Amino acid sequence: MDIAGSLARWGVLFVYLGCVVEGDAVAISAGVLADQGRLPFWPVVFAAALGAWTWDMGIFTAGRLFRGHPRIARALEHPRAQRVTRRLLRRPWLLAGIFRFIPATRTVAPLALATGSSIRAATYAAITGPACLVWAMIAVTIGADLSRLLSTVWREARSEMQIAAALALGGVAIFAWRRWSLARARAISRTLDDPER
Repeated sequence: MDIAGSLARWGVLFVYLGCVVEGDAVAISAGVLADQGRLPFWPVVFAAALGAWTWDMGIFTAGRLFRGHPRIARALEHPRAQRVTRRLLRRPWLLAGIFRFIPATRTVAPLALATGSSIRAATYAAITGPACLVWAMIAVTIGADLSRLLSTVWREARSEMQIAAALALGGVAIFAWRRWSLARARAISRTLDDPER
């Protein structure tokens, strides 16, 4: 069986498993494949959402079962984990709904909610399910839009000079986005460190 046949047969399952293990990159890549017609769009969205929800529920359940274990305590002692939990654990329902959209909180937030809040598992599941669906829809749509953009750029590029200019522009955009996201992360960190806010 060739790669295209394997992708058609097992692709949605791979999206599910990939979103359990990794998340964003898999969902965005699946969006690219869906735009190219190699995977069906809506099953990819639902597989990504289910994979994300499986991870969230697994970490939350493990946190509840092993809340006294030294490794869990060590993970929650990390300075970033303490800042996030100190700031957001006052509103556990809000944290359960938005942590999937906050970089680097994919594991820390469910552990913090499981060990430091009184939120029930059923409530957590009911909140994170729709949040995972929204996250999957956004990630897969970003991948599909990125695929269309790249297809347009490559179709319109008629010479090596245009390709080089497009690559340079892409590099500048990535550099600018990286600088902006680092500045934003520093601002958020300062806000979390300031107890007056």
